[in-house]
Amino acid sequence: MFGVKLNSNKQINIQVFNNTYDNKVVDDYRYELTWQEFVEFCSEPSIVKNKNDARLITPVEFYGKEDAELTDDGFVRRCSNNVKNWTMLPIDVDKDMTIREALLKFKDHEYVLYTSFNHQLQKGDEPPCDRFRMFFLLEQPIDNHEFKIRRQSLKQFIEFLDPTSLSVSRAFYQPSCSEDMYKHSIFHHNKGKTLNVMNFEPEKESEYVPVAGREDIEDEMKQAVLNNLPNIGNVEYDVWWKIGSAMAASGYSYEDFEWVSRTIRSHRTDRKCRAQWASSQRTRIDFGYLVNLLKDKIGTDWMPKTKVNKTYSEEDRKIASLYAQLKQIKRKGK
Repeated sequence: MFGVKLNSNKQINIQVFNNTYDNKVVDDYRYELTWQEFVEFCSEPSIVKNKNDARLITPVEFYGKEDAELTDDGFVRRCSNNVKNWTMLPIDVDKDMTIREALLKFKDHEYVLYTSFNHQLQKGDEPPCDRFRMFFLLEQPIDNHEFKIRRQSLKQFIEFLDPTSLSVSRAFYQPSCSEDMYKHSIFHHNKGKTLNVMNFEPEKESEYVPVAGREDIEDEMKQAVLNNLPNIGNVEYDVWWKIGSAMAASGYSYEDFEWVSRTIRSHRTDRKCRAQWASSQRTRIDFGYLVNLLKDKIGTDWMPKTKVNKTYSEEDRKIASLYAQLKQIKRKGK
């Protein structure tokens, strides 16, 4: 599973995004760096008031416009189908392992580690703990398809992995912290061997359940729903099942469902989660179920603030006019 000794001039690709709702792959934010340049980039955190003020990065290269799915305004869309290859393996750690344990476990690997914004901060009822990210350098860029069919093997190898870390096109906050927590921020560059993902056992492709996309759902709304579903807390089995069905019908991936389930059904196993996702494909519940569930559980502050200007067709206007006439006739008859 190990690769070769490091060449600090090895090229990697990252894509920068402005926030979690940003789904546009902007050419000016495509970066090709040497590994050493990326190490230096991660070595000093940005000082911000809250984590949403920091930008995000993805350790992948996206296709160009000629080969990609595009947004309505002509940008390459940030989605699984548009990822060309990976040059690093990302890991997000939240309370599952200490930094010391990670350093010992991966002492032979080449990677960078930096603490995340909420490192050693209390989150709700959870006590302060180590929260950090790691980026492992790959021996060579790996095709997105080859990466996806090896994710289960990679998760078993890493053990404590946040399942959403390997979600295709997921973005990670760049190194950042508040001014008060700067003294607690940690950075570590471990020198070792690169990782050869092709040495990991692939899954059988038949295990994957294809999910059709839904182009009629606004991207910003779809991302907002995904970001906020974990905030509804633990749910009963039937609600969990409906969430899975609605996510499948709305074009979300299994990794998205797995990430949400990690919070709302914290006692679930990977096997149960996969079985639930497969079962959810058989009955399709509308995207509106997710929106209404969030409104009921956490209100409406999470919803995007943008206005949607609906365009009515001539047929729509005729129906509306006829409906108004019928209401007038009904009033006269009273």
